[in-house]
Formats: sequence, structure tokens, C-alpha cells
Amino acid sequence: MTTGADAIDWPNQHSRMDDGDGFAQHDNNTIMAGIADGITQHGDDNQIANEGGEERRDRGHNMGLGLQRLNRARRGKLQVVITEGHIRPVVPLVATKFASECNIIVRNHVPILPHWKLYKKKPASSSKEKEPKEKEPNEKEPKEKEPASTYVDLFLGKLKAKFDINTEDNTVKKGCIEMMQYAVRQQRYRLKTQMENKLSTTTEGEELKSAAQVVADVLAENTKKNQFLQNVRYQNARRISNEQSAELEAEKKTNAKLRVQVVDLSNKVQESEQARIIDREEMKRSQSEMEAKLNLLLSQI
Repeated sequence: MTTGADAIDWPNQHSRMDDGDGFAQHDNNTIMAGIADGITQHGDDNQIANEGGEERRDRGHNMGLGLQRLNRARRGKLQVVITEGHIRPVVPLVATKFASECNIIVRNHVPILPHWKLYKKKPASSSKEKEPKEKEPNEKEPKEKEPASTYVDLFLGKLKAKFDINTEDNTVKKGCIEMMQYAVRQQRYRLKTQMENKLSTTTEGEELKSAAQVVADVLAENTKKNQFLQNVRYQNARRISNEQSAELEAEKKTNAKLRVQVVDLSNKVQESEQARIIDREEMKRSQSEMEAKLNLLLSQI
């Protein structure tokens, strides 16, 4: 199996890599070699663990941190060049990072639709249509462009933000769309497998879940905001009751806090009123004492 280390840090391959894929490297490739060695070592560890019969460690969601470290080491975005007849770069390391980012973008930002044709669906045109212009006799008819897709544009925009890639080139765009289609197919297969496993495995004493409930549970585990139940008009009584109880609990907490604040304010008002009454009595007492002293002095004169 070819690893990222095969295309890194060998002087006799330096010019061949630059000519074949446009992957510019630093003169000092120690940083890149270290990253490649780390990737190779990680793969070897997984291979040893699998040979030993141990259960493979769950890595969790891949957030593309390896690409960020690689871009920081190169002080720029990783250049992606897709030649004619290919759907991914030629250099193994670049191809690996490119494929990983395609899967991450599809998993985190692209919804899984029932059919691939829906991703290429033409968006609704605006109500104000432009009037057709009169063509000149020598003017050629413009070629019709493929309808723009919101999901395809989103995918290409995410790739352009991650890599130094020219998404306007037809060859590059075609390769990116094929990679998106492959990633969507992979994600759809993975979700279907999870749904089938949930339907087939049931514990003792547990009620059988409907197909809609299983789909909703799987989508809730893999998406941030799941709207499946609302879309199919299926009401989950348990979820609604949990939400209502949580809202009631929150209202009780807020009401208790408000009561405490009201009690504190009333206590402060009473204390201030008592202090004001005491001050008034002291002022009256001191005034009466002063008047008594003045009367005494006046009587002695």
C-alpha cells in the first residue's frame, strides 16, 4: 500500500513531484517528513492492533486537524492539481488529504438526499424574468451552462477554503463532483447499515420501534438538527413530553429565582425604612436637646 511517506523527502523525486502535480515543497522537508512519518506510524499501529485481535479504537469525528497542521507547516494552503482523466491528485499525501476533506465536508455540511439527481436540481428562478434580447445576424447562440446546484456550490466552496484549488477548471470541477458523489454514496450506505442494525437488534422487554423512529434516531446521532420526524409528520410522544417537562422545570427555576429576588428587595426596603425612622427620631431628639440648651442660656441672661 502506498503511503504519504513515498512522495516526501527524497531528492531524486523532488522534481518529478513538482512536474506531475504542482505540489511545491520547502527545501527543508523535515517538517513534512515528520508529518508523513506520524501518519505512517498511526497506520502501522492500527495494523498491529488488528493483527493482534484487539478491537479497533474509535477515532471519533475527523475534523481535518492534520490538514491544518500541514498548511501551517507549509505556510500556505495545500495545492491540489487534478489532471485529465483523474478525479484526485497524483501525489499520495495530497490525494489522501483531499479525499478525507471531501468526506468531512459531506458528513458535516451536505444533507443525504434520496437520489443523486436531487443534488443537481436547478434552483427556482426569480419571478422577474429578463426580456429576450434581439440577436444580431452574425451573433452565435451561447452554449447553455449546466444548472447551478446549491449543494455542489457549497461543496466546491468548502474545498476552495481548505485547499489551493481552481474549481473553475472543468477537469478539476468534474473530479470534485465525482468525489462528492462517492462520499455521498459512502455516507448513505453507512446510515442505511446503522438503520438496518437498529431494526434487527432488539433487547428483551424493549418495544419494537417503527421504521420512522429508527431513521430519526440514526439521523439524530449523525446530524446536529434532525427534522425527519417533522417532515414525515410523525410525532414522538416521549420526546414531546421530555421537552415539556424540561420547559416546566426551567420555568419553575426562573420563578423561584424571581421569588428570591422579590423577597430580597422587600427586605432591603424594610431595612431602609426602619433606618429612616431611626434617623428621624434621632434628629428630633437632638433638636429637642438643642432647644432645651438654648432656653437655659436665654434664662440665665
